[in-house]
Amino acid sequence: PHFVGADGGTYDIQGEAGKTYNLLSDKGVQVNGRFDQWGAANSGMTVVGAVGISANGNQITYDVDGTLSINGQAIEGNGEFLGGQVKRDRTTVTIKAGEYTVTVKDWGRHLMLDFRSDNAVADNVKPHGLWGVTVDGDGKARMGDKGRGTQGGGAIENANGEIVAKGDKQTVKEYEVGGLLDTNFGGFDNKFNAGAVWNGGGANNGGGWNGGDANNGGGWNNGGW
Repeated sequence: PHFVGADGGTYDIQGEAGKTYNLLSDKGVQVNGRFDQWGAANSGMTVVGAVGISANGNQITYDVDGTLSINGQAIEGNGEFLGGQVKRDRTTVTIKAGEYTVTVKDWGRHLMLDFRSDNAVADNVKPHGLWGVTVDGDGKARMGDKGRGTQGGGAIENANGEIVAKGDKQTVKEYEVGGLLDTNFGGFDNKFNAGAVWNGGGANNGGGWNGGDANNGGGWNNGGW
């Protein structure tokens, strides 16, 4: 997938087809994505084929075949659900998840996600995950590796909170999770049950943004090869 960080930086993370990775982990909010093969088996490229969001005590999944599930129940048709927390408009699902609004668009062969938040660190918890690490408050774009076989070098962080060097292909494994709705994974980046442990961000220094698509840097895009 192609990522556009909260700071406007761009990078690719191909992961491994068939595995699921944590994209965003924050207090009470978890977004995981399953990476599917794109092209031939040796193409070195993947896309997101399914996403799972745990937030507000609910579990939502949406996959590339158009199946939307809320708390284990398949949802048919358009409309608003959970008192407006989830909205479906044909192939687009919008979820209000804690400090975030997450929009998932089904493009037929892959999903595209978009994150928006007015202040993602209002709870003083620094987000994590393959996308969440870019909400770091420093205003510096993380321009990481791009192309076939790349794994977020120059953009994602290791267990010490350090941005890994370009060319790194091992750290991505630390972001693997057990499934779309896994919130209990043992990775260093799990913030789902975190307390208020960080005081380094805010709406004026990188903790908030309101433009989460692939054109203006607040989201990520896994199509368009």
